[in-house]
Amino acid sequence: MLRENILQAAGKEEVQRGGRRAIDVSYAPYFHATAKLIRDVAAAALATGRHKSARARLVMKVKALTLHAADWQRGRISQARYKARFAGDTATTVPELQEGVEWAVSLLDGRTLLPSHVTVDDRIGGLLRLERCIRGAAVLEAAQSEAGSVEPMVWTKFERVDRWLFEVSFRRSPDDWLPAAQGQDLLQTAAEATVSAICGRAWATWSFSQFLRTALLVPILRPHGPDIVEGTPMAAWGQVSGESLEAEIARHRRAGGRIRLKEFHALLHEHVARGGFTNVEVVLIPGIRPIVLHTRAMSGAELDDALRSVAESVGINS
Repeated sequence: MLRENILQAAGKEEVQRGGRRAIDVSYAPYFHATAKLIRDVAAAALATGRHKSARARLVMKVKALTLHAADWQRGRISQARYKARFAGDTATTVPELQEGVEWAVSLLDGRTLLPSHVTVDDRIGGLLRLERCIRGAAVLEAAQSEAGSVEPMVWTKFERVDRWLFEVSFRRSPDDWLPAAQGQDLLQTAAEATVSAICGRAWATWSFSQFLRTALLVPILRPHGPDIVEGTPMAAWGQVSGESLEAEIARHRRAGGRIRLKEFHALLHEHVARGGFTNVEVVLIPGIRPIVLHTRAMSGAELDDALRSVAESVGINS
C-alpha cells in the first residue's frame, strides 16, 4: 500500500514487462517544466520589443533554457521520449529543443526587437511552436498514465493552417496507428483519447489506479434487470464489504485524492456498446476514485448500504 502511494505521488506506476514488474515514469511534469521555460523566453522577447529594460530578464531566461537543454541532451531519453509522442508526417515536423535554444540565443544577437516586428519574428514563432509540441507530449504522457493504456498514445496530426488540428492515435506497430480522437483543442483531444483508451480495454484489465482517484464507479450485474439507486439506473456486477470500502476511502485520502468529475456514464456506455452488454450503468460519487467490483451479485439492500456508507464517508447526504 505504501509503495503504491509513493509511486502515485511521484507520477509513476508499476507495469508488467517481460514477466517482471518495472516502474514506468511519467515525463509529464518534466515536459511541462520544459515548455514553461520556452514560453518564458518567448514572453521575455515580446516584452523586450516594447521595453528595452526587459532585456536583462530575456538574458536570464535564455540562460536558464540553455542550461536545461544541456541536461536534456545529456539524458538522451528525454528527447527520445518526446519524439516518440509524434508519428507519421508529424514526427518529421516537430522541432527539437536544441533548435529552440538556437532561436533563443539568436534573440540576444544585439539586434533591436521592434514592436512592429516582434509578433512576426520567426524565432519567437518557432519557440511558441516548440512550446506547444512539448506541452503536447506532456499531455499525452499524463493521458496514457491515466488511461493505463498498454499501447502508446501518439499525435498523428499536430498542425496549423488557418486553425489548429490535433489527432491522437494508438500505436499498434511502428507504421500502424488507430485514430482515437481528433479536434481543435489540445487538452480536449487528449482527454477524448483517454476515454477511448479506457473504453477499449477488457473488463479484466480495469484497475483502481488508471482512473487517478476521481470518482466511485460501481458496475454491477443483476439477473432481474436494472435497478435505480439515487435516481441512477444501474445493473450490478459486484459485491464489496464495508471494510474494503473503508480501506479504499483511506487509500484515496492518503494519496491526496481530489474531486474531478468525468462523464463516466458516456464512458461506460461506449464500453458497454463495444462489449455487447446492455445492462450496465454508472454510480458517480464526487471525491472518490472508481471502485470496480467483479464478484457475485448483491441484493438491492446491500448495494444501498454500500453506496450510503461511501456517501457518508465523503460527506454526501444520501
